[in-house]
Amino acid sequence: MRNINLETVVEVATEIVNEQGTDYVYPGSFHDNCVYWDRDEQEPSCLVGHIFYKADLITAADDFLLIENSTSDQACLFLEKWERAEFTGPAKDLLYAMQNRQDAGWTWGRSLEFARAAAEAIQNGDVDDVHDAIDLQTEHDENNRCATKWGWES
Repeated sequence: MRNINLETVVEVATEIVNEQGTDYVYPGSFHDNCVYWDRDEQEPSCLVGHIFYKADLITAADDFLLIENSTSDQACLFLEKWERAEFTGPAKDLLYAMQNRQDAGWTWGRSLEFARAAAEAIQNGDVDDVHDAIDLQTEHDENNRCATKWGWES
């Protein structure tokens, strides 16, 4: 079983964001069509789907169908149950925060930056969990000052 820690997720996510472009906005944002796997193109779809694929945790469309319609923390639990990986708490937090911001319509670059700040807030004891970290960062991070918990202020 592979150990997936915070550094591994950051490294893989950074590589994906750099390949796609930091300004890329996932077309499935705003919860209308967010999926891990694009059945038409037969390739990973969202940022977390790309991470699972690039880290060789999910390798085929059939695998992705088993975790579809789940949040990243639920997907991590499935991957652990199937003994494909063991995730550290900070790695799960980063994936969840990143998925949360991507699904709110943020660019992949900003989603990654945000998730790193959220994971750091948890590690520093500034907040108790990833949900508090998301709330704290969206309210107080200067880079995200026009952001709300689920998207952009009008």
